[in-house]
Amino acid sequence: MSEPHLRVRRDGAVAWLTLDRPERRNALTAAMLDALATALTAAVADDGVRVVVLHGAGSSFSSGADLGETGALAADERDAYLHRTLAALRTLEELPIPTVAAVHGYALAGGCELALVCDLVVASADTCFGLPETSIGMLPVVALAAGRRRISSGTLARLALANERVDAAEAHRVGLVDVLVPAGEHLEEAGRLAARIAAADPVATAEATRLLRDPEAGYDAALAAAARVMGAARPARS
Repeated sequence: MSEPHLRVRRDGAVAWLTLDRPERRNALTAAMLDALATALTAAVADDGVRVVVLHGAGSSFSSGADLGETGALAADERDAYLHRTLAALRTLEELPIPTVAAVHGYALAGGCELALVCDLVVASADTCFGLPETSIGMLPVVALAAGRRRISSGTLARLALANERVDAAEAHRVGLVDVLVPAGEHLEEAGRLAARIAAADPVATAEATRLLRDPEAGYDAALAAAARVMGAARPARS
């Protein structure tokens, strides 16, 4: 299955979504993000899909928004464009099944934000992360709204205010990357993690995913989730 510059492949219980515009380092267009949102919604609707892996074709994960597209927007088109792109990123952020970003090369601007909102980030040692939007008169809306779930406000300030870029080792140290692997091994490691996630109980996995995403969740929420999991579990065989 394919959509505009997006490839979708099902491997057992894992849905692999590939940003497929390698000649532009997977620069994101509104149509690509629409296709991503559609593919994510379809993955959730498929009861057999337990986890989504997002990665990029070619030399990079994604260099961010296509500046040719954003630069051509008329003043009265910009608000609609922002809401359209935000909706796609929010679909990824709020997906009720776990998400894994397999990242390599450039993960900049919107590409970095895609990784920030995934549950697990596997990065190749050759990855470079950055949020350069303020340098060109834009804002990394998703990173500023949700990035502190993964990284500190100080790290976010370095990326979004000072426009610093960090390599994979530094990103791993500050928590942007969960698993750091040698160059070229990001897909293999993401597949291994996705397979382990997919093999677990789906109700327990969904509840754990929801709790992990909620920084305010406490014991009461965890106990209520545990009760739901136990209520959905099949009786153990004697």
